[in-house]
Amino acid sequence: MSQLIAGAGTADVQLGADCFPTAEPFSGKHDNHVRALYLECGEALLIVTIEITSIMSEAMASFLGAAKAASGLDEEHIWICATHTFGGPHIWDNDAPRLQTDDHRAKNAAMRRSFTAGVTEAVTQAMASRQAARLGYGSADCTINVSRDVETAEGWWLGHNEDELSDRTVAVLKFTDLADHPIALFFNYGMQSSVTKFAFDENGMCQMTGDVAGAACLYLEEEFGVPAVFCVGACGDQAPVFEAKSTVVGKDGVQRTVTLPQSTAFLLMEQLGRRLGEAATRAANRAVCAVPEGELKLEAVTANCPAQTIRPIQELHPTHDYDYREGGTVPLTVVGAGIGDVVLVGALPEMTSRIALCLKEASPAKHTILLNMVSNIKNTEKKYLADSAAYDCFKYEAMNSFYARGSADLFLGSALALIVRLQE
Repeated sequence: MSQLIAGAGTADVQLGADCFPTAEPFSGKHDNHVRALYLECGEALLIVTIEITSIMSEAMASFLGAAKAASGLDEEHIWICATHTFGGPHIWDNDAPRLQTDDHRAKNAAMRRSFTAGVTEAVTQAMASRQAARLGYGSADCTINVSRDVETAEGWWLGHNEDELSDRTVAVLKFTDLADHPIALFFNYGMQSSVTKFAFDENGMCQMTGDVAGAACLYLEEEFGVPAVFCVGACGDQAPVFEAKSTVVGKDGVQRTVTLPQSTAFLLMEQLGRRLGEAATRAANRAVCAVPEGELKLEAVTANCPAQTIRPIQELHPTHDYDYREGGTVPLTVVGAGIGDVVLVGALPEMTSRIALCLKEASPAKHTILLNMVSNIKNTEKKYLADSAAYDCFKYEAMNSFYARGSADLFLGSALALIVRLQE
């Protein structure tokens, strides 16, 4: 049996004046990082997490190329993951309509280069720090997430609803050396990091940040002295309990908007990040690390799901009657990694919390961790994967999904079959 090898790295992304202001209203950086976790036990897996909202095709090619060059691994052994922070601009493809001037295109390209350099640095550190390792799993509850789905007089829309379903489990993988000294933490929680979304200063500009998940990583890195790598869980319908811009449903069922100043938003972000970091610390302290049984296995499967055409986001609104435009199929790739009694299941779309809970309940593995926003060479899919109940109620996640009703069941079937193979 092969020995587990682990290494990790973190890079503080250097964003110069050539990156700002962006085509979206960002004028500078508060905090932004790239982190990497390398695992090898027979097969090898490199997980790279980047504190951006999502990863478009040209950025994906750049990040993946940097990770390949720094690690020597093939694409099939690399997962590139956005942490899904809303505290930053998109890194657009060069021909994106949002880039309307040469200045916008130049700054967008500079932003892409800066994050690519961060990938190189984090992966290089991870490769240099490789050593024999032990692995332990721990979990804890954290109550900083809340469902975004709120019923209003006009229909379901986005807000904060503590009566709806949320998966509040923080899952942690703790890696130590053979003398029980920490090497890295890997943690997972189902929530968009969006406290600072629309947190404007007096000039109408924002500061880039990893938001809540980024703050939690920094907290853990200070506590444990090693990289803390975050991958977002089922986050499609989950928001932080506090956001800079939020909606409140009054007694008459009508929504109104509440906004907070930027300074308050960053304070709340740091406090919620500390709460998430404290929960991850409890989970890490519960982890009993040992040499895992068996070797690391990687699997991937693609399901052809029923497709639907979405309307422009500006046309979506609360409604009691929505005409889903179904037709054709769309691929959904599920990637998996299993070692010992732990299985990681990853896919690109943002999923509703109910999907994560169903997967974990049905999984034959002792510990199953669902990751969203996971891309590799096989992933070219679209956003949002909603459960059937979301379609029944015309919720935002269902209306704004390229996957039609029934796709969540196909995902669950594919993921469970993949887990079975990983456990063989």
